[in-house]
Amino acid sequence: MGAVVSITLDSNSWIQAHRYVLFNCEEITPFRDVHIAEIKAGFPFHVTDDVIQKQHIEEFCPWFREYVMSMDASKRKELSDKVRWFARYPDNETLTLEMGRRKTNLRTRSKSLTLERASSQDVDEVGDQETHEASTQDVQPAVRVTRGPSKYLDVWDLPDDEEIELSLNSLHQPVDDGARTFTGFLGTIARKPHMCPIRYLNWKDMPEELKEECWRVVEHKYSVPVNPIAYAALKTFTLQKIGKAWRDHKSRMKKRHYIPHSRNKTRVKNNPPKGCIPQDWDILVDHWYTDDAVIESKKNKDRRSKQDELHTTSSCSYDVHATKKAKTDGQPVERAVLYQILHTRKDGTAVNPVVKPKMDKMKELLEMSSNQLQSSDTSGSIAWSPDDVFAKVMETEMMASTTISGTGSGGAEVPKILWNETQHRFETEDKKAYIEYVMRDNGKVMDIVHTFVPSSKRGLGLASHLCVAAFNHAKSHSLSVIPTCSYVSDTFLPKNPTWNSLLYSEDLKSNI
Repeated sequence: MGAVVSITLDSNSWIQAHRYVLFNCEEITPFRDVHIAEIKAGFPFHVTDDVIQKQHIEEFCPWFREYVMSMDASKRKELSDKVRWFARYPDNETLTLEMGRRKTNLRTRSKSLTLERASSQDVDEVGDQETHEASTQDVQPAVRVTRGPSKYLDVWDLPDDEEIELSLNSLHQPVDDGARTFTGFLGTIARKPHMCPIRYLNWKDMPEELKEECWRVVEHKYSVPVNPIAYAALKTFTLQKIGKAWRDHKSRMKKRHYIPHSRNKTRVKNNPPKGCIPQDWDILVDHWYTDDAVIESKKNKDRRSKQDELHTTSSCSYDVHATKKAKTDGQPVERAVLYQILHTRKDGTAVNPVVKPKMDKMKELLEMSSNQLQSSDTSGSIAWSPDDVFAKVMETEMMASTTISGTGSGGAEVPKILWNETQHRFETEDKKAYIEYVMRDNGKVMDIVHTFVPSSKRGLGLASHLCVAAFNHAKSHSLSVIPTCSYVSDTFLPKNPTWNSLLYSEDLKSNI
């Protein structure tokens, strides 16, 4: 016998071999039939088999993976091992598992043994991952493959007997390195057409059973707190994040596909995004071209053009940035320092001329030792006081946001806020703007879950007035508060830290 020759396949060869197997394996035939049926249903008119076959060949590989990964866990278990592995990358088993783990270094543990598999440092793993998957279509080395949407496949591919550890702060919100991966994973759920259909015009209209299914997926992948209050707070926070990602997903769809003027509606309908359910797409496009939607879109664009307090937090929340900075410095970070971090571009300049004078003033005051906070308390992630540097510079804004009755600093009359005990919310007299809450722990904890101000009333500070009304109510009734609503936790509380004393924490559980 001759010498044994070892051949290592490059990435293109792996892709070509994987495509060959998918189009020639009998076990994949039922999936190919489903894909072809979906393509036919997506055309509003009759097309030739050649057109259908061409689209099938171009799109089947990524569609097959997405189709299998979006299945319910119980249904996916019914598939053969061969089918499940074919739905993964066109690499061998060892390469797939090892590379997937190295790209995110997720902290996982066995659900039965609670064994920590590795300490983690979250990195932005999806660039190489998406480039690799995008190239599963026609392989043309000369053509630059774009990044595409993040899919967090290492989270979706996590074995059923493992779960990812999730670090939470005192508000039961994800922090530290795993927060970005967690938020990104929620975005992939929001983009799945069967889990979060785009036919619904508002997240509140989304059926509760679909929201529960989204939560079950998260609960299956991540370790969630056992404490009922922390559990409920994380669940509400998670569903709100999915709802925001769902709205952003529809917004990107409109940006890419919408063509102004009603005469183009049919043209837009006939060009749905890949993987989109045709019936849902038609409903969404019909809404885009209604008079109300067109008028609202113009108003939103006008309001966005007037925004001046821009920030650079990206996909990470205020709490995540504060926690990272506090961990780096070994002590809580002052609000003025955090404000500068979140309003500075990568090149070191301010995001715009509006925030630059504020940042310069804060920097000047921080250089004076008399203005620096002196505290031996190293707990928490933010250091503050009623007269710290941030308060001095932002005094006008803080006075406006903490006034609930009488007249504001500008002399304008402040709207009256009413308590609607029946519907568990505080609202304006016309009931159009409101803040909702849920009572937990036998009525001892108020979980603020949602703040809403209609577009016609935004920019008047109503959200702050609603928050103050809710916190005043909690204070007068000796209630602790969970700020699940992102506006309350990320915007209101950082500007009004005097209310932090009312926040619920595990240490206070015995006293409430």
